[in-house]
Amino acid sequence: MKNVTWSMFLPMIYFERCFSELKEWLEVPNQGAVHTFTISYVDLGGKRLAEPIIVSLVKFDGVYSRLVHRLGKVKPEEVRIGMPVEVVFKPKAQRNGSIFDIKYFMPQRK
Repeated sequence: MKNVTWSMFLPMIYFERCFSELKEWLEVPNQGAVHTFTISYVDLGGKRLAEPIIVSLVKFDGVYSRLVHRLGKVKPEEVRIGMPVEVVFKPKAQRNGSIFDIKYFMPQRK
């Protein structure tokens, strides 16, 4: 396996399954695919949301890790497992090097 360089994926020193040392770095693409997803119609307090929130586990080609994040610009009935998605970042001036630099993932443009 290779280390991953993307502000949302922390690099590992050892691969957790076999404990082999990781020496290579890998740039993560801005595109992935929906591995699984859930749709929430209520907030953490149980109050009904005006618009449902779609949360997905996004898989990237060649990367062992997955990323949990919101989906945007897609209706709940349009989401499907395997759907190609791309990252939408906040403007550079608003980023701080955290997971929240990503606004959401949206369906890939054709």
